[in-house]
Amino acid sequence: MGPGFESQPDHKRFRNEAFFYFYLFLKMPYSFSDKVVAITGGTDGIGKALVEALIKRGAKIATCARNQDKLYNLQLQHSNKFLHTVAADVSNEQDCKRFIDSTIDTYGGIDILINNAGISMRALVKDTDITTLKTVMNVNFWGTVYCTKFCLNEIIKAKGTIVGISSIAGYRGLPGRSGYSASKHAVNGWLEALRTELMDTAEKEGAFSGEVSTQTEPFASLNSFNPY
Repeated sequence: MGPGFESQPDHKRFRNEAFFYFYLFLKMPYSFSDKVVAITGGTDGIGKALVEALIKRGAKIATCARNQDKLYNLQLQHSNKFLHTVAADVSNEQDCKRFIDSTIDTYGGIDILINNAGISMRALVKDTDITTLKTVMNVNFWGTVYCTKFCLNEIIKAKGTIVGISSIAGYRGLPGRSGYSASKHAVNGWLEALRTELMDTAEKEGAFSGEVSTQTEPFASLNSFNPY
């Protein structure tokens, strides 16, 4: 744990050190002036925090989520800023393509993709429906794959960055979180493979992918999932 982590009242709400450092990143005065940043799941949690932090740093934001009302409210909060919103379900391949294509049409390209949208589950394997496992995998893994694949050429062209939001469950299988752990292992492995494939490209163009370890995805009950 970082020095002073437990001694600072403002830090008590953070469940792990990774989220603490993510918090510090949001507070740092980096400039993203004129950078086009596409963020999935930007109406809650880390996604919303990223939208708000990067808008303040001059970024042109595009975000998607399933809840149209939350997207509308987000636009109202930032009505005088560069914020493009699309109602989309990242588990749907065509929705992801529509989100990426509309972002490129709106801003002319994409510099940074943050694959943030995600859901979790809590149940023992013996009690878990197959549908639950498929839903978690479709959102967490396939949502990352779809959006990354559709914008990869733009990211390479822009010498940009691809980010995946992962978890300690992506490195160790957690009891009661079998589907979630599997999805995050898949995300980590896929992005690691992509980063290796782009290694030569990255030296010339700066394109790379990586993971941020957190535990902030909204929890979903066995067969009920919250909008991201």
